[in-house]
Amino acid sequence: MTTNSIYITTTEPYSGKSLVSLGVMELLLRRTPHVGIFRPVIEVPPDKGRDKNIDLLLTHFDLDLDYEETYAFYRYQVQDMIAEGRYDEVLDTIIEKYKALEEKTDFVLCIGSDFEDGSSAMEFNYNADIARNLGSPVLIVTSGVGESIDEIINEVKIAREAYEDSGCQVLGVVVNRTDPELIDDLLEALEEEMPGENALVSVIPARDMLSSPTMREVAQHMDARVLYGADQMENLAYHNLIIAMHIAN
Repeated sequence: MTTNSIYITTTEPYSGKSLVSLGVMELLLRRTPHVGIFRPVIEVPPDKGRDKNIDLLLTHFDLDLDYEETYAFYRYQVQDMIAEGRYDEVLDTIIEKYKALEEKTDFVLCIGSDFEDGSSAMEFNYNADIARNLGSPVLIVTSGVGESIDEIINEVKIAREAYEDSGCQVLGVVVNRTDPELIDDLLEALEEEMPGENALVSVIPARDMLSSPTMREVAQHMDARVLYGADQMENLAYHNLIIAMHIAN
């Protein structure tokens, strides 16, 4: 399979899309320095700052892209346009913005919406429509937190079949935050569920450090004022907690 894009999508909120996006971008940049990021729909309205997924990738990899090039719509805009019967206009604009980015890069990493407002059916539909119209194979990310192997496989099966029934090509699946004791058996089960030589299958074990927010995210959530350590706000809260425990002891 030859493609110049991947569409990362999730089955539920908080599946670890940011972590997977970082890993995929790292791999892509080993092949070419000209990789674009594209989120068709972002959550953050213009008066609330920048999309955290986009901003993380832009800053961490020092990508030569303007922030405005990397998305098409705010969520509220899409909701209003769909309510007005302008869904085709939404898709046309997304395709236009994607094509503009595609022309200046060798590969585009597309990141789907966040499934955070409870409208999972609607979000699945337009993620599937967007991926199909962009011609981007889908990489499904799901969470294994608190789930058995059978439960995970069932969720993967439902998602894979739904995307394939919508006309999308499924590239593979990543199961994040999995019980480390399940990894070998889960990988074997996933390989049976995702047939084909080129299917990408990956399992990421649960680690406290990987699920930890940054200090900046903690401060923003608490609406806190930073008095000291402003230059260390990207440190993980887990890391700072461990340091504090050592000092206390």
